[in-house]
Amino acid sequence: MHGANRYSRGPQPQWDSDNYVQNINLLDFENSANLATAAVSPLIYTHHPYNQFKTGEWNLVYVPYCTGDIYVGDKTQIYEDPTGENPDLVWHHNGLRNVQSVISWIKNNLQKPEQMLTAGCSAGSIGALLNYSKLRADMDVNHGYLIDDSGPLYHAPLDSDDPVAYPSLPLHREVLNSWTSFTPAMIRRR
Repeated sequence: MHGANRYSRGPQPQWDSDNYVQNINLLDFENSANLATAAVSPLIYTHHPYNQFKTGEWNLVYVPYCTGDIYVGDKTQIYEDPTGENPDLVWHHNGLRNVQSVISWIKNNLQKPEQMLTAGCSAGSIGALLNYSKLRADMDVNHGYLIDDSGPLYHAPLDSDDPVAYPSLPLHREVLNSWTSFTPAMIRRR
């Protein structure tokens, strides 16, 4: 796809996030249109007779994966078309701001929870993992839970120059360079 880099699927401009879960009734077990949404995670379809979870009666805040940056991006990136046939794609990686906006909305619109579950599927699971401690602290819950169905996220100290000892180091640096304004030099200044 145009705009993808070698480490990610990259931006997905055809995504229509405004209508992603519109008019879905997750309690209508006979409607096959609900199945695609339910397939995102069994935690979304919590009232199915075969899927009874502790969280079934909890408020659910669903945050679609939309800016291609595992919910940590804070940078506008220009993706060049390698063929030169199409214009460059300007993509706003706003995952971090999206998460912060969701936290703000929850605090302003829902009762403070005693317990919180943070979960994600696929790329969303890495976002859940990377944001979990901040979410739990911001929500000030007594008990927090994390379900991360993908990964693991391998340790790669950014102040290292040894990709042999830390094979994930090039990927971590590429992610930071593409999606954030963070640089390894920021670690050395601390």
